[in-house]
Amino acid sequence: MFCFLQNISFSQKETYNWYFGDSAGVSFMPDGELPYALTDSKMKQMEGVATISDKNGNLLFYSDGVFVWNKKHNFISYGGGLKGEYSSSRSAIIIPKPRSNRYYYIFTIDSFERSLGNKADTNGLRYSVIDVLGDGGNGAVLPDKYNVPLLNSAVEKMITVNHSNQLDVWLIAYNRKNNSFYTYLINKDGINTPKIQKRNALDSISLIDAVFNLDYDIKHNKLINCSRDNFSFEIYNFNNATGQIDIKNAMILPSYNFNAEDTNSIDSTQFFIPYSAILSEDGSKFYGSCYRKSILQYDLTLGDVSSIIASRFVVADSTWGDGSFGAIRRAPDNKIYVSCDTSLYLALINYPNQLGDNCEFIKQGVFLEGKRCRLGLPIMMNYSVPPCNFSGYAGEDKTICSNETVMLGDLADTTGLDFEWFPKDYLDNPYSLNPICYAPHTITYVLKVTDRNIDCFDFDTVNIKVVNAPEIYKAGNFSTCKNNPVEIGNVTNDDAYTYSWKPERYLDNPNSKSPICTPEASITYILTVTNETGCSSYDTVKVTLEKLSDVKIVGDKYICENDSTQLTIEGKIISCKWNTGETTNSIIVKKAGTYIAEVVDEKGCVGDIFFEVNYFDKSAVKLVAPKAICEGTSVILKTSENFNSYLWNTGETTPSIEIYTSGTYWVSVTNEKGCIATDTVLILKKEIKINGTQNVQLAACFDEDVNKNVVLLNESDEAILIESIKFFNSETKFLLQTNFLEQLPIEVNNSEELSFNVIFQADKEGVFYDTLLLEVAQPCYSVIKIPLEATCYVNKIEITSSDFTKKPGEEIKIPINLLLKSNFSQDTKGNLTFDYTFNSTILKINTVEKCNIISRKINDDLETITISTDLEQNLDKPILLYGNTFLGNKSSTELKIDNLNSSINCLAYNNCLNTLSLNACAVDLRSIKIVEATNLKVENISDKKLLLNAETQETGALKIQLVDIIGRVLFEEIWQKEKNNFESKEFEFNLSELKSGVYLVVLRTSNCTISRKVMFIN
Repeated sequence: MFCFLQNISFSQKETYNWYFGDSAGVSFMPDGELPYALTDSKMKQMEGVATISDKNGNLLFYSDGVFVWNKKHNFISYGGGLKGEYSSSRSAIIIPKPRSNRYYYIFTIDSFERSLGNKADTNGLRYSVIDVLGDGGNGAVLPDKYNVPLLNSAVEKMITVNHSNQLDVWLIAYNRKNNSFYTYLINKDGINTPKIQKRNALDSISLIDAVFNLDYDIKHNKLINCSRDNFSFEIYNFNNATGQIDIKNAMILPSYNFNAEDTNSIDSTQFFIPYSAILSEDGSKFYGSCYRKSILQYDLTLGDVSSIIASRFVVADSTWGDGSFGAIRRAPDNKIYVSCDTSLYLALINYPNQLGDNCEFIKQGVFLEGKRCRLGLPIMMNYSVPPCNFSGYAGEDKTICSNETVMLGDLADTTGLDFEWFPKDYLDNPYSLNPICYAPHTITYVLKVTDRNIDCFDFDTVNIKVVNAPEIYKAGNFSTCKNNPVEIGNVTNDDAYTYSWKPERYLDNPNSKSPICTPEASITYILTVTNETGCSSYDTVKVTLEKLSDVKIVGDKYICENDSTQLTIEGKIISCKWNTGETTNSIIVKKAGTYIAEVVDEKGCVGDIFFEVNYFDKSAVKLVAPKAICEGTSVILKTSENFNSYLWNTGETTPSIEIYTSGTYWVSVTNEKGCIATDTVLILKKEIKINGTQNVQLAACFDEDVNKNVVLLNESDEAILIESIKFFNSETKFLLQTNFLEQLPIEVNNSEELSFNVIFQADKEGVFYDTLLLEVAQPCYSVIKIPLEATCYVNKIEITSSDFTKKPGEEIKIPINLLLKSNFSQDTKGNLTFDYTFNSTILKINTVEKCNIISRKINDDLETITISTDLEQNLDKPILLYGNTFLGNKSSTELKIDNLNSSINCLAYNNCLNTLSLNACAVDLRSIKIVEATNLKVENISDKKLLLNAETQETGALKIQLVDIIGRVLFEEIWQKEKNNFESKEFEFNLSELKSGVYLVVLRTSNCTISRKVMFIN
């Protein structure tokens, strides 16, 4: 270890706080005397530590060489993962960057243990740069100055020394590989190329000599190398102006005893390993700690080296403490403190200038409040932080009233400076030189002034004392009649206060607490109350001339021409006079106009009240209606306001009517006075023609998505405006893929196409239905419906047919699906082949997916289809063949599977009339069923009753509904059918309560929807 003998002139307080060991710490604040324990450390470190404070002794950072903690004992940003080490005797040193008080260097160095075997990959000597103002003033390591390598082959030994100019710093490290000292000059420009000096103590250095401290004594410019190889303290003179180490004239003080007869010596067989060293304050005594053994004293006043060596005195040995002796430091009080591993106390040499026992070693020097020493202590150096060339003057302390503001700051030259005030509360701009303060209570502000051109900043404080202004109690507001005197104010403040009312108009005494006001008009006064401290408060007092209380004219606001109405004054009055000359409370008026009554109320206040009478405006009635009606829809006509009665040209007398055809419609309305007005509207007929709304049918294998492009062509005579597009079913299996949804409403011109994709998500077996609804707003309201149907096929081997419908006399259409899903693994490709014969039968292949089809006609009665596919892997997607077989309408028509085989598995088959079955690997086959077509018959309406007849072979819940032209369900009955036999059922709907119009009768089953139009005239 380098021990640069640190005879320190502690002019400032950067070294007044120490953190070390197992969460231990001591402070010499405020004056460098009487150290006391600090218990807030978050650090646990066996050896090297670093601590630094600002010039006022406020903690900035501390580190174990791996992590850096700030003044709040939190990790700083990028302050982890540094390359010091737990057992490195000098794991970290923190110094300010020369000529800056914003940036700090933290140097880290690896441990001896990690370099065993002359490893080349040790972390060596590195540095990082800390920005004091980083992370909002909490400190942060600069990311581009993080773990920067300096000397890879250095371990444990490093020390920093002040330059003679008191601005720059020397960093001295030891290269274990070439037995040399490396001295780096650190100035405002950074870290310079090192001077390299060979150490003469040993020509061939062993790795073990790289361990333990390199120390320095500032006052006496002594560099001390604690040599483990030759068990000695090597003392060098150091020129801190040139950075030159006087290697030639080094003084070697052995830590073992040559003279066995010396009564102060230790047995010559006992070797003491030098660990750390320091000089007494007057430079007369040399103290060295020896790892696990002792603390030694040498008398440097004896002159020659032999005498100095012979003067060695054991100040303390291993019997003094429970653990090893570690770092030895001279503190701001010029006493020497010693760390003893695991001790609850910091040991103390009370009088270091004294010889022998008179130096007074105290084992239990400073109690650490339950924390423990280990081996390390932070280094002491005279930090060269130059004062800024400016002062952060915050101005003189000020006293203000609680309702006043004050301007802070008082700097003459502000060129190149930035400002920040803390706390930021109650300041209009905390980054201004002169912020305005509006603090409600006494407060102290700190001003930080930073020179943006150099890394320098300064602080100052200013105290703002806030004196409470008087609080005004019960000033209130007042009201009175014109020229009626009223006492205002009525404040309950101290009579010793002074009072002032502004303006003075209408007041008998403007300096009274409660003057008498005789107003001629409403007025607002400002009351100023001043207490004995000279602080004033302000309040406003409003004096309002009272209006007439609850007096008004009531009557009809509207009259018909040649009609009359009575106007009456309501409220308590003494007298009145109308602008008609009458003086009674009620008058009869026959003309429209403004009627004014001057009244005297019960309080004697005089005022005018007004009432407006108007003729009934015949244009007040407005019909609310669309411009056009779509064919097959209806619209509602109504008036914009409510009236007493209505008469439409349709004969209806309701406030609104529903119409189904275009034409001219008018309504005549009567108000509560019997006045009549009429409005007329022309409803045009529009027809929306859209091509491309036929059923969208999709099919997909399980866990696949398929889509179909839908193209709608506007064949209407004009553009249409589509307002919304949505699915009927909220839990639909379909998705809409388009780029115009966010642009709705969207206009589609005549002969223009609208294109979008409908996507089916096949995640469940079965057939799924939905309806895509396009709501058209212009040229008339309508809903375009696009039916959607999709089938999801499951992953298994089967030949199936979907359910189908048959109408009597029509041919049968049977969709046949051949579906292959391999649940076993094969190494070869395979084929599935089936032969079929037909009687009046034609097989047409529509679509083939994921397989190859070979169709070969053998003769008129026999055809073979072979499906070939790669079956080398377990298939996780089905293979699908779609086809239609058309069978004649003869009951004897047969579809017969003659042969079905596979090269990969045995398949068997059997057949019967209208039934296709297959047994393959225990997979069931669904039967083909002939289902009679569902039909709906609507009888003529008789006696306002609608008779319906439904015929079906389907099962489940069948809904029979009566729906109006806009889709509202008016009647609904449910036929719960359980058997799949063909049945018919009659239904009856009573239409007596319905209006005339066009309605839809809808029959909904699980497979189809049938609708019929009916016209009803009531």
